Amino acid sequence: NNKSIDICAIFQGQHDKCYDHKVRNDIPYTNHRKGLWDTLKSFENKYSIIADKIPFQEYIQKLQDSKICISPFGMGELCFRDFESILLGTVLLRPDQSNIISSPNIYVEGETYIGCKLDWSDLEEKVEYVLDNFKELNDKFTSNIRNKFMQEYTLENFCLIYYNIFSNLQTISKE
Repeated sequence: NNKSIDICAIFQGQHDKCYDHKVRNDIPYTNHRKGLWDTLKSFENKYSIIADKIPFQEYIQKLQDSKICISPFGMGELCFRDFESILLGTVLLRPDQSNIISSPNIYVEGETYIGCKLDWSDLEEKVEYVLDNFKELNDKFTSNIRNKFMQEYTLENFCLIYYNIFSNLQTISKE
């Protein structure tokens, strides 16, 4: 309840030159993440914002002291930062996840996170919404996501996910 930082946007913004299947993937990564920091600069006088990359223990404390965690895409859509945010009771705000298929799906817009446009064009609107409704949203999201974890992250569900993957492989005989 004693969250003194409005927005936590702590992550590595610049990635070294990197290739995946002979295609450079560091450029969209860096553009997306630096684009967030550039957008945040336009309203840094309005909100308390912490951004950049800092040592892990300091990061965890700052995240816990924050109302909103903005989690950009990285080398993929999902990020450990999302789970850290959930565990520390910080509202997760990230690019829309409706096109992501995961099992279990922890990304339910308006129930477990707040989604925004990939280009950050609606970020300030989303930030204002969260800050204006922080107590209600934080209680709701924290409760929803923890219930979802308790229901879906069971040993039985874990085994069923892998069973379904392996049993549907064409090369596996079911005899």
